[in-house]
Amino acid sequence: MKKITLLLFFLPLICLGQNYHIAKLKNSAALFYQPNLDSKSYAVLKKTKKLSLIEYAGNGWWKIFYKNKIGYASNNVIVQDDFITQQIIIYDKIVLEDEMIKEREDQYKRIKRTNIKNIRDSIYNHFKMKPRYDFTYRQLRFFYFNEKKERDSLRLVIKYKDSINRIRQEQKKKDDFERRVNYISKVSLKNKSLACFYVQNEIDEFNKKRKIRTSSFNFSGTLDYDKPNVKFVRNGSVKYLIFDANMDLGCASSYKNNISYVKIKLENGKIVTFYHFNDIDCSSPTRIYGKLTPNDINNLKRSRIKTIRIMGTKYYHDYNVNFNDLFINKLDCIK
Repeated sequence: MKKITLLLFFLPLICLGQNYHIAKLKNSAALFYQPNLDSKSYAVLKKTKKLSLIEYAGNGWWKIFYKNKIGYASNNVIVQDDFITQQIIIYDKIVLEDEMIKEREDQYKRIKRTNIKNIRDSIYNHFKMKPRYDFTYRQLRFFYFNEKKERDSLRLVIKYKDSINRIRQEQKKKDDFERRVNYISKVSLKNKSLACFYVQNEIDEFNKKRKIRTSSFNFSGTLDYDKPNVKFVRNGSVKYLIFDANMDLGCASSYKNNISYVKIKLENGKIVTFYHFNDIDCSSPTRIYGKLTPNDINNLKRSRIKTIRIMGTKYYHDYNVNFNDLFINKLDCIK
């Protein structure tokens, strides 16, 4: 009984820890055990409440999390948005590709059976013509090459099947990556616990100061960590940014005669500069720590980003930015 109670207690915490898309209902509906109308319903979804979409289950059904319960709801009762439409398109694309691959596999199996049967029939007919000891050298060569052809045909089928499996795995990785990118681009900015992707968000037990650190946010708007990115950090009242370049620009230095910095040019023409304030760091790629002042926050939230320059002790590099609203959207994470 204790195990069941603990499971029921931790289930909502586990589900809340996941990054689910928040959706609304068109009207009140039933929550089912399985994704079909013949399944038993065990809760009522109220129109005024929001629910969390876990994944699209196909055939017009969503797996959802609602009031500490996990079940299935029809797509017809959910208010549609870009994220929902995109997930359905991706799911249908995967199903269609699986069907095409299966059809090609069946086709090659039929071809393989036909080829083997023809080869075996030809060998049998030659053997039936005369006893083995009466075969000429030319006829024996014919049997040998037909058997070799049969073996080569089997190797081709096995090789083709292996290539199909590799294509499937690569496609699955690509689709998983697209889902993660689509989720981050479509996630609701009103729910800060989802939009900020906190690595740390807690109050220190000794000094009672709040410590916050987010995941890396890419300036290109993707999950490619080979691109320059930034983390948002707060330690009590001190706020700062950690910039990671995607290349070796030399060391990150705080010495005045050769100080490293990051300059951010905004669309309104203003330039916000962050000078490296941490210890000297010569690791690759270059990492720069920049303190955030109230004036910096005010400027960054008033205008979108146009371009960024990261300067090390040896070189500098200018980056074009696709995620222009990065600071406007994410600075509230360390508010």
